[in-house]
Amino acid sequence: MTYFIFQPYWFGSENLFIIFSVLFFLWIIGEIFNNIQSVKNPKGNRNDRGSYWIIVLGIFISLAFSFIFKGMPFGNFISWVQVIGVFMMVGGIILREWSVITLGKGFTVIVNSQKNGTLIKKGPYHILRHPSYTGTLIIMMGIPLALGTWISFIFSSVITLATHIYRIHVEEKALIEAYGKDYKNYSDKTWKLIPGIY
Repeated sequence: MTYFIFQPYWFGSENLFIIFSVLFFLWIIGEIFNNIQSVKNPKGNRNDRGSYWIIVLGIFISLAFSFIFKGMPFGNFISWVQVIGVFMMVGGIILREWSVITLGKGFTVIVNSQKNGTLIKKGPYHILRHPSYTGTLIIMMGIPLALGTWISFIFSSVITLATHIYRIHVEEKALIEAYGKDYKNYSDKTWKLIPGIY
C-alpha cells in the first residue's frame, strides 16, 4: 500500500523510506485516536469559530502539495537533509502526544471553554501554552523535508503556521474567558507556539 503513496527512490535509501512510511502512518493513526478520545472528553461552551476545520484543511492541502511538488522536476533533492526531516517528524510526534497526554480529559479538538476545568501548567505547558500545535508545526515542516522538496517545505510551513495562529487566537480568547486573570498571569510567563519568538 505504501508504494502507492511514497516511492523508495524519493529517499535515496530503502531504510529511510521505511522509517518515513512507518512514522507517517503512526502519526495518522495517532491523530485518529486523538480525535476519537476527544469526543469522549468533557465539553464546555463551544467557541471554535471553524478553527478545527481550517487546520484540517490546511494540513490536507499541505500534504497534497508535498506529494504534488515531489513529482515535479524542480525544487526537489536527495540528501542528508531528509534525515533531519525524519528526526523533526519524530520530535513533533513526541511533543504532540506528550501534550495531549498531559491535558488528559481536558484535551478536545474543538475549542471549548470549560469554566470548571483545571488550567494545565505542567510538562510542555510549563514553557508553551499550545505545545501540541508546536508539535504539529514541526511535523508539517519535517514531512516535506523528509520527502526532499524545498518548495513544499516553504508552502507547508506558511500554511501550517497561518492556520495555527488563527486557532491560537480563537483558543486564547476562550481560555481567558474560562480562567480570567489566572490565564493572563500564565500568559506572561510562557510562549504561545515558539519559545523565545512567539
